Amino acid sequence: MNKRILGIDFGTKTIGLAISALGISMPYQNLTNDNNSITKICEICNDENIDLIVLGLPLNASGTESDRTKIVKEFFNKLKQSTNIEIILIDERYSTKRATESLKNNNYKSSKIKTIKDMNAACVILNDFLESNK
Repeated sequence: MNKRILGIDFGTKTIGLAISALGISMPYQNLTNDNNSITKICEICNDENIDLIVLGLPLNASGTESDRTKIVKEFFNKLKQSTNIEIILIDERYSTKRATESLKNNNYKSSKIKTIKDMNAACVILNDFLESNK
């Protein structure tokens, strides 16, 4: 897949972003979740020539929706109104846990993990999407 894709791990405080190009995803940055988040994401999409957005959808372990699922769907709708780029929702269960474990396994200190786990969770979400679309 040669599209440039933005992966998003939505959090109430921090939004993690990852970008893929030529099928390789990389952590990109974290944004503070505030009133300017959608504007910043749209600017990044323009600057990075993003073709597709993949947004992680938090579900309960059973696959059912939670209160956080509703919050992410509201964010999805606001983002959809602000851009013409296609946005796909994908199951993000355990993405932050997987990102954190991977960082620990690569000997990152817990203080560093805290600052980069969200963009790495976005990378996990993006990798899951890329793997499911091979």
